[in-house]
Amino acid sequence: MTAGTSSRPGVQERIFLHLSDYVDHTDKVEVPFALSQMGIANAVSIARSNVPRAISGMKEAGHLVERQAHVTGVSRKRKAYFLTDEGAKVADEIWSRISENKVRVIHSDGRSESTTIAQAIESSELLLRHVDMLRYMDDSGIIDLSGLSSELVERDLSKHIEKQLVSYLNDLPRTRRFYGREKELDVMAKLLESKSASILVPGIAGIGKTSLSTKILDRFTHRRNLLYHRCQDWEGSRAFLEACAEWLSAVGHND
Repeated sequence: MTAGTSSRPGVQERIFLHLSDYVDHTDKVEVPFALSQMGIANAVSIARSNVPRAISGMKEAGHLVERQAHVTGVSRKRKAYFLTDEGAKVADEIWSRISENKVRVIHSDGRSESTTIAQAIESSELLLRHVDMLRYMDDSGIIDLSGLSSELVERDLSKHIEKQLVSYLNDLPRTRRFYGREKELDVMAKLLESKSASILVPGIAGIGKTSLSTKILDRFTHRRNLLYHRCQDWEGSRAFLEACAEWLSAVGHND
């Protein structure tokens, strides 16, 4: 952990904070996707299958109730989850306790500063809730906003269980600064949208291939199955083919 910063609050605390934004929907016939299992999973960055276990203690303590409801954007009724009055009080107590915790924020322009979680939300150029800010916080108390956009935040929150996509991006370094090259990005995006399922970005070292690749992948995050592979001079075709095979198997193509 970085000196002077706090660790990220636990999953259950983040669920309390997430649901606290929707206490006025308890009696509504149709409720936001955010109150479904998948919506909760997206908000706190866990697998949907882990949500029942994460909220079980909240239900037992009388802090949360569950009911079937029409969920916006979903064709049939789903389980939805709501804080009770006592649960809302717990959420308020959690926010009062952690809002002044120290964190280090990396802004979109690469600037880094030490601040509180509450101040980080106020100073961010993006419209982020407390649970959004915590979702992008790592275990060392660093919140890296440099690669985020409002579109990516929305995609993170709107993933549906019916659209489980596979992304193999382990070889992709984190890019913190990117300027221009919109024309190249638009050309690549149009190719991938209309003609090709793959694209090769060749060139000598240091000309920005990785940064360009990162940005084009951002445009297709949560829209397609994604594979990124970095070809090295000293590698043969085997490493690439093995990566492709592993990805295709995860997607469901095992032929």
